[in-house]
Amino acid sequence: MKKKLLKKYQFDESKILTDEEIKAIVFLTKKTLGRTFSDKAVEFDFSFENMFRFRAVSARCRDARIRLGLSIKETALKLKVPQYRIKAIENGSIREIVPDALLKYVAFLGLEKWFHRWTTANQALASKIGITDKR
Repeated sequence: MKKKLLKKYQFDESKILTDEEIKAIVFLTKKTLGRTFSDKAVEFDFSFENMFRFRAVSARCRDARIRLGLSIKETALKLKVPQYRIKAIENGSIREIVPDALLKYVAFLGLEKWFHRWTTANQALASKIGITDKR
């Protein structure tokens, strides 16, 4: 069951995952990487769960930008946001994400409805990033 979930997830990065899917993927990741690596991740306050949860946002934004035929540089210029902020979002660098830049980027890409679903499904992480849903 867990391997099936991991295989399914590998083909659709932008899917909003359920809590069960997140738990299964985190379990398999930690099992694959081993205890030493998993323990080091904890030491550096790295969360596999948050990484997998935010991966959907990263993939959805990157794919939408590419569909629009825009580079990161062009997008940053249009949004008046530094390129490294766009890269942080697309790379899933959660600690480097600025809420205003993320919201601006999501709106620019026309992903507001999808992002609302994501924030609803991932309230704790959205709050940690500084996103509060105002609907």
